[in-house]
Amino acid sequence: MAREHPPHISILGLGPVGAALGSALAAVRTDYRLVGHDRAPERVRAALAAGAIDDGRWNLVAAVEDADLVVVTEPLGQAVETVAQIAAHVRPGSLVTDTVPAMRPMLRAAVALPPGVAYVSGHPILGGGLAERNADTEGGGPPASPFAGVVYCVVPAPGADAGAVRVLVDLIAAIGAEPYFIDADEHDALVAAVDQLPQLAGAALARALGFSPSSDDLARLVPRNLWASWLAGGRDGADAAAAALAGRDAVLAWLDAL
Repeated sequence: MAREHPPHISILGLGPVGAALGSALAAVRTDYRLVGHDRAPERVRAALAAGAIDDGRWNLVAAVEDADLVVVTEPLGQAVETVAQIAAHVRPGSLVTDTVPAMRPMLRAAVALPPGVAYVSGHPILGGGLAERNADTEGGGPPASPFAGVVYCVVPAPGADAGAVRVLVDLIAAIGAEPYFIDADEHDALVAAVDQLPQLAGAALARALGFSPSSDDLARLVPRNLWASWLAGGRDGADAAAAALAGRDAVLAWLDAL
């Protein structure tokens, strides 16, 4: 659709993933404008200061109503809620995507979007420590994109326009990631093994050691940063729990295997 202004990309959620995505898109900018929204004003200010977005909008509707592409980078529960909230405000011809590691719940939420709005779920396999890597590179020259060489899973919603899928695939390639098409059920079952299972096992291990009569001595012998990896790799605990509950059948099967 012909537009009277440059393309407008809105990033909803400016935590580590959203801020990194904004920075990666800014680094390969063509003529599009980057708009950011987050419930935490300090995250919007930080993203503006880092050049990850051109404009910050506190109002969710204002952030999406004129967007050509909307990227939801919030935690699972919040992301599902956000898709429902923006459904009546995104314009026909736009594309909505996400970066959430649980695709079935996001595709179910996308049913609320109006006809003419394409939805393509996405999941970049970034790993832990993203916030720390972003912080370490501030003021130290241009860092390598955290998306360089990263597998970026892509699952179009039923009926998604092929042109919209191509837009997202081209964007993924532009930031250096590798588009990877996969079935949503297969994706969620496999992510349960490589993401939720290690987090649950690590949290259980940390809890067991923490309640040990020898916990003080154990803490002295744990290699540096290992506790953090056991405690969900720095991810928000509520988000990790929501992801595990969303894929409970696969998680339980992998726990039995472990």
